[in-house]
Amino acid sequence: TMNYFLPSRIKRCLFLFLFAACLLPTCIFSQDTWTQKTNFGGTGREGAVCFSIGSKGYIGNGTIGGGSVNDFWEWNQATNTWTKKASVPYVTYPGRSGAIGFSIGSKGYIGAGGTDDASGNYVALKDFWEWDQATNIWTQKANAPIGVGYAGMDFAIGNKGYTFIGGAQNNFWEWNQAT
Repeated sequence: TMNYFLPSRIKRCLFLFLFAACLLPTCIFSQDTWTQKTNFGGTGREGAVCFSIGSKGYIGNGTIGGGSVNDFWEWNQATNTWTKKASVPYVTYPGRSGAIGFSIGSKGYIGAGGTDDASGNYVALKDFWEWDQATNIWTQKANAPIGVGYAGMDFAIGNKGYTFIGGAQNNFWEWNQAT
């Protein structure tokens, strides 16, 4: 009699195992979805720079209709709202696109990139700025070693920021917040 139930039990276990295996991908993939959030509060742009601090995301600079801009925006994840912050300063030409951008602690960093001068000629920028989340104040820091264009990719680890300037330059630079 025991042999009679064994194949049936194995069949049931096999069926339950296969049924669970079929449901597993559905459970895993159903968590991997996109959810629409409030649209960006500023004007759409290309070449913007962005970073995050805590549960807030920041977007600034870029090109709108062929002209560079220097506005700076905060998105609050908790309230799903956009707030305009103090504009990114500049030394010679307002606005920039393709800039370096990363955050360390409660500070955000934006700089370099490029813009067009009054004659429409591209100018590589080297100025570099620190933004304090608590005070909404920008402070100029040491210039970037070279002007950076659209080929940059940036990140931070610990108290250091890194930028990779690709294209023909193929340079990798480190910026130390402490020094």
